[in-house]
Amino acid sequence: MDWKTFEHCLSLSLQSMPEMKQKPGIMVILGSGLSRVMEDWELLQTIGFEEILHHPKSGVVGHPGRYEIRLVEGVPVVFSLGRVHLYEGYSALEVVYGLALWARLGVKNVIITNAAGGIGEYEVGSLVAITDHINHQGTSPLVGCPYPERFVSMIEAYERATWEFLQGEGIPVGVYAGVLGPQYESPAEILALSREGATLVGMSTVQETIMSRYLGLRVCGLSVVTNRAAGLGDHKPDHHAVLRVASQAEQRLKECLLSVVRFWGKE
Repeated sequence: MDWKTFEHCLSLSLQSMPEMKQKPGIMVILGSGLSRVMEDWELLQTIGFEEILHHPKSGVVGHPGRYEIRLVEGVPVVFSLGRVHLYEGYSALEVVYGLALWARLGVKNVIITNAAGGIGEYEVGSLVAITDHINHQGTSPLVGCPYPERFVSMIEAYERATWEFLQGEGIPVGVYAGVLGPQYESPAEILALSREGATLVGMSTVQETIMSRYLGLRVCGLSVVTNRAAGLGDHKPDHHAVLRVASQAEQRLKECLLSVVRFWGKE
């Protein structure tokens, strides 16, 4: 998908969107195994990816592929239950399609979550606030962008005030390395990433963060550490185990999401 097609499809997607009871200003992208975290909050509306013209469809277990608008302490928030990935064969612009769509609908703040391998000294099941990332995915949604704004700064891509607030709440911080996948990383690759300064690794998040900064959105990144990365334990990475551990961290993630919504609401 090139930028001309991207913008044309977005305009058609907007026309196909159902009328919303309340327009959200916050978006939460839920990663693998995290799709039930918001179930206790009041549901206003559900929109399936397939209901939106030209919206990419998710085909990965643990990514249901729908949006739910819910009230979080009176604040309308749109939750993306799953995402699409580069490793599914999608382009970078297709990966960020839903994010760009909701930004056009008024979203100004985004919380991007993921299930990640732990390179740093984190316990499995830990929740970690992302302070920075390393892009090893070999692309960017801004490739081919015809506008001068494509030269976007990635300094403090993840808002410092937010991750410092979370750090003060006892949540550890780390640097996320985004890799292409779908294969898990080799022990040698994990060693290399560690030497580069990465403490987390996964197959998402980076493209969404780049696009968020291009669109001027405030970004909070959160990783659930679902396993020790390759070579750092006596296990072999397994997607079903990732989903299981992620689901066990739902309550901690829910509390963290609530804290961020409250923190942003104070400004």
